[in-house]
Amino acid sequence: MFNPENPQGAVQCPVCQQMVRPNQLAGAFDIEPAALNFLQEKYPLWQPELGVCTNCMQTVLEDLLRRQEEETETEPTVALYGILPVGLRLGVNNHFDGTGITVAFLDSGFSNHPDLEGRIKLYVDASTPEIRELPEVEQSGVLSWHGLMTSVVACGNGSLSGGLYRGLAAGAEVVLVKVSDSEGHINEEGIGRGLAWVLANGPRYGIQIINISLGGHRPADFNQNPVDMLVEALVAQGTLVVCAAGNAGERWLVPPASAPSAITVGGLDDKNSLDPNSAELWHSNYGQTLGGVWKPELVAPSLWLAAPVLPGSEVEKEALVLQRLRKATPQELPELLSDPALTGKTHLPAEISQMPPEMARRLLRQAWNDQKLINPYYQHVDGTSFAAPIVSSVAAQMLQANPHLRPAGLKDLIMRTARYLPEVSPSQQGHGVVDPWAAVTAALSTAHQLQLT
Repeated sequence: MFNPENPQGAVQCPVCQQMVRPNQLAGAFDIEPAALNFLQEKYPLWQPELGVCTNCMQTVLEDLLRRQEEETETEPTVALYGILPVGLRLGVNNHFDGTGITVAFLDSGFSNHPDLEGRIKLYVDASTPEIRELPEVEQSGVLSWHGLMTSVVACGNGSLSGGLYRGLAAGAEVVLVKVSDSEGHINEEGIGRGLAWVLANGPRYGIQIINISLGGHRPADFNQNPVDMLVEALVAQGTLVVCAAGNAGERWLVPPASAPSAITVGGLDDKNSLDPNSAELWHSNYGQTLGGVWKPELVAPSLWLAAPVLPGSEVEKEALVLQRLRKATPQELPELLSDPALTGKTHLPAEISQMPPEMARRLLRQAWNDQKLINPYYQHVDGTSFAAPIVSSVAAQMLQANPHLRPAGLKDLIMRTARYLPEVSPSQQGHGVVDPWAAVTAALSTAHQLQLT
C-alpha cells in the first residue's frame, strides 16, 4: 500500500471508495477496539485489514457517540470518543513513530506513567545547582503534572486508551529534566541549568530534540538573554529546540521562545474536527527576536488535546468515582450516591443522594465536564505548552525517516511543508499549521536524494 519511493500515491478507502493519502487510511491496528467493533457491525462486509479513511472514521465516531448518548442518557460532549486523536486530525504517517530517537523535555516536574513505560531513558533534577541524574522519576506532587502532560502528548503510546491517544512519537525514548525550584517556581536560572546540562550531556544520551513548554522573563532590548544563547549553542551542536510561544495572545516573547534558532510554536483551534477549513488561530504570543526573526514559525493544535490525568492525584480518584457513578444502572445509582466513602472523593454536593435521578445525572455530567475528563485517565487540555510537543513529535518522525537531517534542515522542511491559514497574519501563524504527513514525506524525499548522490 505504501511505497517510500512514491509517498504521494493515493489509495482507495474500501468503505466510501474515495481516493485518499495513505496516512488517511487507518488499519485495524490503528483503531481502538470499541470503534473497530462498531465499524464491523455497521459494515459487515468490510475487512479490517484493508483499513478505513479518516472521513469515514469521523462518521463512525459520531455515530458511536450518538449510540452512547441513547444508551446512557448522558451528553457525550466530553466522552471517550469526544476528543479525536491528533494524528487523525492532522494526518500522520503511521509508518514512523520516532523509534530510535531521543527527545528531552524541560519542565516543572514529571511522573511515571504507563504511556511512557520502558522508554524513560533518564530523569534529571536540575532544580538546584547540584544537578542529579537518576534512573527513576522522582514525583513532585502537582508539579509533576505539566511535564507528564507535555511528554505524553508527544511520546505517549496511549496504553490507557487502547492506543487511541498515542503521541506521534510513541516509539521515541525520553529524557526528563526538571527545572522548577523547591517552591515550584520556573525561573531562567533553572531553565539555564537544564539547557546547560543537555548541552554538556546530550550527545552522551543521544538527545536530538528538546521540547520546552515554559518560559522565563522578557529580555532587555539591548541584551541577549543567557537562555537564548544556550539555545543557540545547542542548535549549533546539532540539537533541535522546540519552544511554546505562550498563551497571552500578545506581541510578547520570552526566552527560550525568543531564541532565533528555536522552532517557536503558536496555537491553533482546529475545533476538534477533521475539516481543515474550520480551524482558527488561537490566542498565542508572537513577535520579533532581538535579531529580527519573526515568531512563531509554526502553529499546531493547542485545544481539545488528550493528556494524562496525574496518577494517584485527587483528580484521578474523583474521575474513577465519577466514572463508576455515571455507568451505574438506575437501580444501583441511589445506593452508590448514599455512600459517603464514594461521594466524599468528589466535589458533588452531599444532598445529591436525595435528588431526583434526572437531576443527579445532570450533576454527575457537570462534574465530569468541569474536570475536562475524557475517561478516568485522560483530560482534554489547552495551551501552546501542548502545541509544541506535537511539533517535537513530528520532528522525531522526520529524524527516524532521515537520520542525516540537522536542526537547520529539520526546521526548513517542517516550515516549508506547513499548511498556510488564509486570511491570518503571517506574523501570528509563521509558515502555518504543521503537516506531519508532508513533513515526513519531505524528510524521506531528502533521504532518497542523498542515496542517489
